[in-house]
Amino acid sequence: MTGSTRIDALVAEIGSTTTVVSAFSGVRGNDGRPRLLGQGTSLTTVQEGDVTLGVTAARRNLESHVGPLEPLT
Repeated sequence: MTGSTRIDALVAEIGSTTTVVSAFSGVRGNDGRPRLLGQGTSLTTVQEGDVTLGVTAARRNLESHVGPLEPLT
């Protein structure tokens, strides 16, 4: 994917009011120095019965700050 940001880990925290997605690079590197690339937030969608909606919205919010992310493999 051209123009996308390489990430090693995408961590989602799903709470009762907000969902936070944090992107990290450097997790796989030999230097052992993970770096937080950014965070995105969204209102939680627990009450809607599908938390992936909030995770997707938080990822979109993250990408609005750091640019497109490569798909996780």
